[in-house]
Amino acid sequence: MDLPKSMPAKRSKLLWLSLFSIMLISFFLLAAGVWATLNGYLSDAHAGFLAKAYLAVDRGRLETVGFSYPPLPLLLLLPKATVFTPVVWGSLFIATLIYFVISDLYAEKKQMFAVVLLALAASPAIWRLSVDDFSQALGVLLIWLAWRFYKRWIEEDYVVYGFYSGIFLGLAVYATPVALPVALLLAAGIGLLKKQTLSAWAAGALVLTFPILVGILIWAYLAWLFTGSWAFLYQIFYYSGLPLRLLLFSSGPYLVALVSLAWRRDRKLIFYALAGLIFPLLALRGFGYSYAMAVVLLDMLALAALSTEIFLWERLLLTLAALLQIVVLWSAVPWKPQPTEGMLMERAIGQALAQAAPRSILTDDSFAYPYIAWSGSAKPYLLPADAGYYMALVQPSTHADYVFVCAGGTRIAQLYGESPPPGFFEDWRYKKCRFYRKPGAPPLVSTTARF
Repeated sequence: MDLPKSMPAKRSKLLWLSLFSIMLISFFLLAAGVWATLNGYLSDAHAGFLAKAYLAVDRGRLETVGFSYPPLPLLLLLPKATVFTPVVWGSLFIATLIYFVISDLYAEKKQMFAVVLLALAASPAIWRLSVDDFSQALGVLLIWLAWRFYKRWIEEDYVVYGFYSGIFLGLAVYATPVALPVALLLAAGIGLLKKQTLSAWAAGALVLTFPILVGILIWAYLAWLFTGSWAFLYQIFYYSGLPLRLLLFSSGPYLVALVSLAWRRDRKLIFYALAGLIFPLLALRGFGYSYAMAVVLLDMLALAALSTEIFLWERLLLTLAALLQIVVLWSAVPWKPQPTEGMLMERAIGQALAQAAPRSILTDDSFAYPYIAWSGSAKPYLLPADAGYYMALVQPSTHADYVFVCAGGTRIAQLYGESPPPGFFEDWRYKKCRFYRKPGAPPLVSTTARF
């Protein structure tokens, strides 16, 4: 009778230990993000999300974001959008991901593979996802949750797990476009990981992909309803096209897992090998993803692929690959959460422009988003999503006191990229950006500042 009584106590102790671990990891990630932000560090991805969130909050209409993709991170920012909010969410997502991964390792008796997780924690990949891009961190978490149900579906042949997996993939596609090819890969894997008849394979693929297809169609319909044009998954704020050799060289544990499967002549080898080709193929199709996200997902694949019946040489090779990964990642993507000179200038300019009267600065958020993010609000800006913006482009002097323009292909840059509009004079310039002010309007940046 002692054994059954002791089991709940052990599980309770493990639960509290896991919760403490997730809080500790989240604290360190959050502390790093807050420290970096206080010093003026703000990634392009977070600046872009914040600018869109400010616009939606200040205008009081979600459609003003122009149905920017991905929508889920934008919705998470709406309740309280500040420069610190993305790193709070990012630290929580990464800590939750680590919790579920550790939980799965214990459940599958794969504790010996924790070295892969430790290598990730010691590399810049995890920190980059948390502090630089909470959207991709959310995407990785949702994809892993989808994988957990997917694996149970394959092992237990209980179709409801396949539907749960599809739901998480449907949510993931609203966080990262990588979720779409991952869903297609998992649909193909139904027959690669387990012997299936063609009809059972097709039925399983439909169950898995149905939620994600519905999500994409809903997104397209809403875009058509509010904007008059169809919109699917298009380019986001950043884009990484990594050479296959660099990506694989940075993912040693994944390569060890492939070698292990090949040594055993396991039929799962085809599935996991195809999974490694997702990111190079995404680069060819123009999908946006980050280097850190690719490395983390490939390491997650390694943990899923490795067998518990592992030989000593495989353990040694895995440990060596994990240590080598730390060195390679710090060399290939050195990450120091220290603001560049450009970030400090963006913060200074953004905080200065925040003093302007509502909608008195005519600009375009496609290039002004870092300054809007540091302003803490979109109220001072007259943007393309606002009614009257295009009338203001024709006659700026009757609609705005300032014009802020940066070189590029936007309409405002074509009109006033080289010279001020009638009734304005050039107040200052920074790099390829120019700030025009109307006579009589108060200066927003100190005349002693030099750009």
